[in-house]
Amino acid sequence: NLPGLDKPYYAEFALHDVQSFSVSASLGGILARRSNRLRVPSVQVRVGSYEFDNTNYVLSDFPFGAGRDAGRPTLEDSYPALRHFFWLAADAAYKSSLQAIARKRAALKNVTVAENLADFSRTDPVRIRLDDRRTPIDEPSWTRSAARLSAVFAAFPHVIRSGVYFEAVQSQYYFANTEGTACRIP
Repeated sequence: NLPGLDKPYYAEFALHDVQSFSVSASLGGILARRSNRLRVPSVQVRVGSYEFDNTNYVLSDFPFGAGRDAGRPTLEDSYPALRHFFWLAADAAYKSSLQAIARKRAALKNVTVAENLADFSRTDPVRIRLDDRRTPIDEPSWTRSAARLSAVFAAFPHVIRSGVYFEAVQSQYYFANTEGTACRIP
């Protein structure tokens, strides 16, 4: 943090870790089969204070500036790689928040505000750590079942279009903030 710049007073980090499998079939044949794993991150950094910060005005959630994207987090459970990703994402969010609060101040210079409400409020930390309930998905078995079930429609020549679709999605949600909240929720 450079002198004269607003300091961050709050930060939050979230990650949705998602695994999915889907298969579609028609008349006994597999049309598509897909396995997917992705991690969807979210980072927010607030600058200013609880009373007045970079949020709560038009485009305040829009990331400002070029090169502010930290990329995608690793799919591997590598602490150093995930830490590096979130460090870069927090830096990008902080720089964007600095631009947002400057724009907010400029926009509010010529506006009369009837009532000053705080932009954010403190709350007691929450700690939730639920078990990871993901179970392995038997992809070959579900693929065979979809093909077998879709073949039932082949006995009905007047059926113009038919299909069977199966999808399984499992995720784990992680959340932590600078106020002490930490959650892991399936």
